[in-house]
Amino acid sequence: MADIYGAKGRKLKADGLGQMADTRFYRGATSHILDSAKFANGALIGDKCYLGEIPSRAVILPQSTVYFGAFGTNCTLNIGDSKDDDALATLVSVASGGNTPLLEHPSAEHIVKPLWQLLGYDADPDRMIDLYASVAGANVSTATAFLTWSVLFGRG
Repeated sequence: MADIYGAKGRKLKADGLGQMADTRFYRGATSHILDSAKFANGALIGDKCYLGEIPSRAVILPQSTVYFGAFGTNCTLNIGDSKDDDALATLVSVASGGNTPLLEHPSAEHIVKPLWQLLGYDADPDRMIDLYASVAGANVSTATAFLTWSVLFGRG
């Protein structure tokens, strides 16, 4: 199993507070993670791409999106953390290029919950949580497999 990192590497953290400031969200205290990574042709089921670290109390905004190039037939992605790799999105088809919300079902019920609840934790661990997208369904079979992610969150 391989770990894949974007251009900003393993220490990917949110850009400065207020960089994406919009007073409609958390009094302007929103943060943004934006990066991209390429998957090698032949990447295996279970290979994961590091999306960044987010405070456990943060609320993921519904505008958060993952963009992708074609990964190949039957290839899917899961999005979650090291405890539950598909807590945020399960078996998202990435066979051909497109995009998907970071939260698989960004319902009114989910968009107000802090990250730790979305991930199924029993209590707030009060720490930064690493998020990953992992290959599922089938091995990558194209040379055009990439992810670009835009994660917006309010500090809870």
